[in-house]
Amino acid sequence: MVISLRFEHKSDLVTKRNHDKIMNKLHRSTMERHQRVGLPARFRQGPKTRPGGEFDFERRSLKYQRGKKKRKGHLKPNVWTGQTLQRAKSAQVRATAKGGRIYFRSHFRMRLSRLNEFERISPQEVSKYIRTMKREYVEMANSPQYRRKRKRKIK
Repeated sequence: MVISLRFEHKSDLVTKRNHDKIMNKLHRSTMERHQRVGLPARFRQGPKTRPGGEFDFERRSLKYQRGKKKRKGHLKPNVWTGQTLQRAKSAQVRATAKGGRIYFRSHFRMRLSRLNEFERISPQEVSKYIRTMKREYVEMANSPQYRRKRKRKIK
């Protein structure tokens, strides 16, 4: 999963180096938030995980659904033993100034369609993350920690 957001700044308030520091922190916090909130939502049964829902999951066969209901007692998507959910919760988050990424390995080989279900970030989630990142960027850019330090010339 990768999320990347670009801000073009033409201000003298923040240097390029401080801009990169801010973006690194924003990408890290966004991906940690996605790991904490967004990933577990892919393991819950509901309208978002239905075929054609927000996460665009593919339809499971009727035979698979009946067998899963009979053996496991639930129809939660992407949950058979619960190991994938546990690995998703403890995944590594890495971030740079250009983007953030969550690395987690499943305990079995996933088909490409299943992998896409985990990696895809819905447009609703992206818009929510962008709004939050813009707000936090402005707050951090205006803070004294990241503001350009100007030296007065002494004559």
